[in-house]
Amino acid sequence: SNQTLAQLNGSLEAVLAGQIANEIGSAVDRMFFSEVVGTIADNAADGTASHLPTYAELTALEGTVGDAHALGANCAYVTTPGMRALLAGQGKFGTGSGQAFVENGELYGYNIAATNIAELKNATAGRVALVFGNFDMAAVCYWNGLDLLIDPYTESPKGITRMVAQVYAQAKPMYASAFTKILLDDDFAADE
Repeated sequence: SNQTLAQLNGSLEAVLAGQIANEIGSAVDRMFFSEVVGTIADNAADGTASHLPTYAELTALEGTVGDAHALGANCAYVTTPGMRALLAGQGKFGTGSGQAFVENGELYGYNIAATNIAELKNATAGRVALVFGNFDMAAVCYWNGLDLLIDPYTESPKGITRMVAQVYAQAKPMYASAFTKILLDDDFAADE
């Protein structure tokens, strides 16, 4: 609002700058994972798994990327927070084995990150992606800096100054074989 802008100080400015940076980062993440989930071949033989992945299925993901000579120091898993939580409760070698899939933020020795970006979920098909890949092979290109348009006119009757931030970017895998995924049923947890 205009009142907030009039009271602007260094800390509020930092908050606004942080929010803009987070939104731009989220947009780049959505762009990248849309490309990976939409175009990278699924590692499950039938295209989906109707159960939590087994330890063998997880090691097969590493094998797929390794067969493409794409394993590297920055390999990791990415999925949704709900799927990461389900995997954390899953035993490597069956129920009661005492060894969880996810321990100390790692899945099968690789970091596992969780995000709520919609590109990892297909709500209409009831699927969630578990992506594995070498994120050193992720390319993010920016064609300009941040264009920030301050518009005090459009919403002026409401006492609001509109800000529009634009960044021209592209995010894609440099080497598609450096990434693979399993699409998992989003509703299997209810069956267990």
